[in-house]
This record gives sequence, C-alpha cells and structure tokens, in this order.
Amino acid sequence: MAHEKRYYRSPHLLIEWGDGNCLHVVQLMSSRRYRLDLMIVTLLNYLSQPRTRTELAEAVPALADQLPDVLAKLESAGLLQTEAPSVQESLWSPYELAMHVQASTGSARKPLPPWPAPNAHKEVTFTRRLPLSSQPNTISHRGKLSVAEALGQRRSIRDYGEEPLTGEELGVFLTTCARVFEFVGPQRYQATHRPSPSGGGRHSLELYVLCRNVAGLPPAVYYYDPFSNELAELESWNSDHDGLLTRLICGPAKLKRPPDVTFYVTSVIERVFWKYQNSGLTLIYRDMGCLLQTMYLVATDLGLAPCAIAAIDRPPLPSFVQGRALEEIHVGSFALARPAPSPDADRRLAEE
Repeated sequence: MAHEKRYYRSPHLLIEWGDGNCLHVVQLMSSRRYRLDLMIVTLLNYLSQPRTRTELAEAVPALADQLPDVLAKLESAGLLQTEAPSVQESLWSPYELAMHVQASTGSARKPLPPWPAPNAHKEVTFTRRLPLSSQPNTISHRGKLSVAEALGQRRSIRDYGEEPLTGEELGVFLTTCARVFEFVGPQRYQATHRPSPSGGGRHSLELYVLCRNVAGLPPAVYYYDPFSNELAELESWNSDHDGLLTRLICGPAKLKRPPDVTFYVTSVIERVFWKYQNSGLTLIYRDMGCLLQTMYLVATDLGLAPCAIAAIDRPPLPSFVQGRALEEIHVGSFALARPAPSPDADRRLAEE
C-alpha cells in the first residue's frame, strides 16, 4: 500500500460550459474536448491533491467498481497523470496556456470577412484640435543618436526633473514614433505604414495622451490623431485623472511623483480580429511591444525619461476612451518626463 500509485489532476485543463446542460473539459496540450458527467467532475475535483486509487474509491464510492477502467481512460485522455507537475508546468495558469496554444493555430481568415475593413482612423468627440506640425522647428531635434547608440543607452527612468516637458518635445515625440505615413495597398484594406510595425499592417493601437504638466499645453486628456498629426482635446484635467495616474502608473511603477505625460494605449480589437482568427490578442500584445520599444528609442534620442508600465486597466475604461465595452481594451501605458539631473551633471554645472 505504501507504494500504491498516486494520481494527479493534469494542470493543463480548462473547464467550459457545453451544450446539453453539461460541462466540457479541454485538455490544452492536445486541444481535445471531453464531456464530463457529475461523477467525473467530483473525481477531478477531489484530485486537487494527489490521491491513491484506494483514497479515490472512498471519496467517490459510486465509481469504486469502475475505478480502474475510469482512471485508465482519464489518464489516456491526459486528464490525469501519475507524475507530479513540474515546476515549469506550475508557472502556467490554464488561461495563459490556452491563449498560447490557441495562438499556435492562428491564421489569416480565408476568405476575409465582408468589406469594408474596420476603419483605421478613429473619430472622437473633442473640444479643440492642436496641430503638432505648428510646433517650431521640430525636425531639428532628431537624429542625435544612431540606432545602435539609442539601443545601448535605452533605460527605464523613474526619477524626474522639476522642469516640465515642452509641447515642442511632445510634438517631436509623437510625430517621430506614431504618425501614419501612408496606406499600405488598396485603401479598402485599411492597412497603414507607421514607424512601429504591426501584424498585417492592422495598427489597432490608439494613444490617449494625459498631459498633466506640459509647457504650452493646458492640463487635459488628448487623443493623438496619427493621420492629421494633431492632438484632439477630450477632457480638461480633473481628479479622476489624478486617481488614474495613482492607480495605474505611480503605484505599479513605484514612481515618486506622476510623470508630466502619460500615454494610455488601447487597442481597437476589431481591426485585428477582422483579419486574424485565434491569434488576434497575441498579435495585439506583440504590436504593443513594438510600439513601446519605438517610444523608448525616440525618448532616448530626445534625452527624455521614458518608462513602460505593464499594468493593464480592466473594463469599463475611462470616459475619455469613448468606446463601448470591449470595443477597445487597454494594453499598456508609457510614462514620459524630463529626467532628474544626474549627480555628475550637477557637479559639472557647479564647477562651471
């Protein structure tokens, strides 16, 4: 009895509601789906800890006579295993593994859904628009660093100087890292060319710019229109925006004070899901990573203090997003300000 085999519930199971008033279980590694009756659910539930066949017969007496056959079938289906889950297996949640496995089956829809494709240009309700091209001599600030130098100097900087970011710097930053250059292919595809790459040219990401302290701009929340290269003012600054920065930016990033500018980045999911099935969400996350790296390199070239924020907001999103539930999802944020002077810089300034 001391050497009796122990059974472990597979860590790769996801329960779904099925048709016909029953539960289904998906074995994520094989993507196979099985219908569960109440006795099997009870058995699997009891296996939150490893159990022997004797212990299982006592826990679910209605299955005692059939237990050898039932356990063999469940083990063959991958719902049970006789080895403890590895440390690596325990790092995954079923939801994470499900998304990873689903992405492996992703592809472009064939044929594509009926035209037209979802519009790549979001229309927002605004109080006024501020053309960034009106900022003086913005082009002169570009090109201080080579790509290799910008990559080598890139850092997340969380200590900010007292001098505020300027509207000119913000204009250069947005123009350089997010502006639409042109449509790619026929305009009906709504695929665009921008500084940051995107799967299929879908570019679902939208930038909401929370300007808390920018010289030359009133404190407000703006929408960055990448087609016209303008800021559309959505909401004047209020306590809700301070609360959002505390909850979503300063807390997760352990910032001593809020940044001058925060980019609240969303994805209009239909643009990606329209073309891609099963891999849509993972493509959105990859696009976000590409955008963040682009923002880091541009900020580094401009001598600013950048910091990506991993925390993600849940629905409902803030009112300035102006979208229906799950029409847009928040996929990340980016803090930007002027860096605090380094001790070496302070010393050199004093010597001068």
